[in-house]
Amino acid sequence: MAEHLPKSLKHSRHGGTEYTIPNLTSNGSLWLDVKEGDQVGLYSEGDGHCFHTMFISQVDNTSSPKVIKYCAHTVWREDYDLANTDAEPDWKTSGRVKIICLDDAPIVRDFVIYSGSDPIKWRWYNTWCVENFAKHAGKRDLTFRVTFDTKMKTTAIPQIKLILNGTEYAFEPWTSGSNGDFIQNCTWKGRIIAANLPNDMNTSGVISIRAQAIDGSYNDATNDLSKLLVTPSQYV
Repeated sequence: MAEHLPKSLKHSRHGGTEYTIPNLTSNGSLWLDVKEGDQVGLYSEGDGHCFHTMFISQVDNTSSPKVIKYCAHTVWREDYDLANTDAEPDWKTSGRVKIICLDDAPIVRDFVIYSGSDPIKWRWYNTWCVENFAKHAGKRDLTFRVTFDTKMKTTAIPQIKLILNGTEYAFEPWTSGSNGDFIQNCTWKGRIIAANLPNDMNTSGVISIRAQAIDGSYNDATNDLSKLLVTPSQYV
């Protein structure tokens, strides 16, 4: 039933943040958090019963007034403006609408590995990069560039490690002119210099990624979006 979904999304396991009036108005705190995939609940007056839930498909916080579009069923709706339909035209002030914003756990969209200046590299474009691959690399600087699907905290350096035979080698921040911060809030670059790598490279390894999105969320620790490896602090 519709009334159970908001309760579940607000549970500590999901960490959803609920917004009601006055935070729905155009200068309210909702607009700093809301994004596609968040949930809209319609509530009856008096008993506060949630009788219908919908999911946000588009957010425009630059227009005046600001706009949220949604998708729903029962009466089929796709990319409908919440204010210009029969759903709840005065949704920002009526008190019958609540919006739950969820943390956006980061997903790796793309990564590239360089061995020295040679063009031996691996590039992955899929929604997640749990994958085995084999490339020969000599003892040269190893550079790793990763791009996430959401904005990341520029002050929170990700923990990216190469694990060889149980030993961890950390990729240190290395980007031209940005001191290791994220490029455009999504892409980070780091390297392990050759002197810090072992002489015997005849082995396979694992690269682990642990990073924090701008909303404070990390890689999903429940295996829904990532694969747990070795210790709770290591994710691929």
